[in-house]
Amino acid sequence: MEREQRYLRRCDDRLGRVRQRPGHAARGYGQRAVHGRHERRLLPALRQSDYNGVKLSALTAFDYSTYVSHAGSGSQAAYVDLYVDNNNDGVRDDILTFEPVYQTGQGTVALNTWQHWNALTGLWWSDSMGGPPPLFTLSSYIASHPDARIVNVGGGGVILGAGCGGAAWTGFVGNADKLTIGVNTYDFEATQPKPPPGNPDHKVLVCHKGHTISIDRHALPAHLRHGDKQGAC
Repeated sequence: MEREQRYLRRCDDRLGRVRQRPGHAARGYGQRAVHGRHERRLLPALRQSDYNGVKLSALTAFDYSTYVSHAGSGSQAAYVDLYVDNNNDGVRDDILTFEPVYQTGQGTVALNTWQHWNALTGLWWSDSMGGPPPLFTLSSYIASHPDARIVNVGGGGVILGAGCGGAAWTGFVGNADKLTIGVNTYDFEATQPKPPPGNPDHKVLVCHKGHTISIDRHALPAHLRHGDKQGAC
């Protein structure tokens, strides 16, 4: 994950143990191993800080892959947390969580196989609502919170983790890979990945003040924060 940071969080933020290990990787990408041992206090996790201020309504893609080699008792897999500011005051108002275990429309969590999860269209739950349940889509949350945006807390607003769900995570061992947010895909390799075929410069189109411009895909989060839209005008 570019600009990835490892850090310690309290277990009440539901973040688990994340470390790198060799082995299978999804579609040729690197990976992160996630261990959901039943630890109660301070736990390492991965966070991404590039999306601070990006509205949830500006997200055009949000998906990732998981691999579970040893299940806990709760059929868990690595999950994603979003720290959300609902009124643009720079303060976290909510934590939204996407967990594969609740994605019955996308399949059930399986052992020893890579599985792809679409968080953009999938089901989430909210700390402020006391979930889970209820479960809801990002689009329905945006309808109720049109100004909702990602906010960094402790240096990150997009969190990839495992564990902190009590006994349901005991003994869990798995991997996460190919986290895609918008046009950026984080493959967890130690070296920079090769440019995708047909787009050697990593360029993407955005609509900037009524004009279509081409920018480096790594600059997309900053443009979205300033009100630009991904794609041609």
